[in-house]
Amino acid sequence: MSTYDSQYYFIRFPSNKEGIPSLLADHNTVNRRFEYEQQDEGSPPLVFHNGMKNEYLAAGTSIAKPHDILFDGTNIVVTTDIHRELLTFNTPDMYTHPTVYIHDDGEWYEDYWYITFEKRFDCWDRENSDYDPEPDGFGDFIYYEVDQFSLNSELLDNTPLNQRLLFKMGGASDAFVTCHESIKHLFDNDGTTLIAVNDW
Repeated sequence: MSTYDSQYYFIRFPSNKEGIPSLLADHNTVNRRFEYEQQDEGSPPLVFHNGMKNEYLAAGTSIAKPHDILFDGTNIVVTTDIHRELLTFNTPDMYTHPTVYIHDDGEWYEDYWYITFEKRFDCWDRENSDYDPEPDGFGDFIYYEVDQFSLNSELLDNTPLNQRLLFKMGGASDAFVTCHESIKHLFDNDGTTLIAVNDW
């Protein structure tokens, strides 16, 4: 186990997800490759609605108003206040784009930004993590099914903190957005579940 395992947190969709929106891109957004490509400056906002709407309605589930953090798979969408703080970190390979969420009642929420990364940071230790040694992927994009992560102390020791405050985990099928404990407070709210790496 690495001492870093208790310092980093996976930012996850809430464990108690009942009634919480899960983002689904609208027809004008879906083909824009927004999950991993920088959008042109000045291009229209990304637009999402609640992909769980019909499931919740069928179950009679009360649908919550959107939180400060929403999820598109493992990528996150944050409010302007959080976005403003994230920009002060000059995080490598992170990009953002204005985002609109249209709630089930038709209300538009325009105070959001999509956060994702053009490159992932592969910083888990192959010797001390528990994973399937047979990789998956395609071309040069290889990833593993990891059951228990332990972070690579040598790599993190040699990476300045400001370059590893926030990143998307590389080399693993669970490509979670991951934050350092010093900025954990930005993501710790009712709309997320934060799991320390050593608790995964």
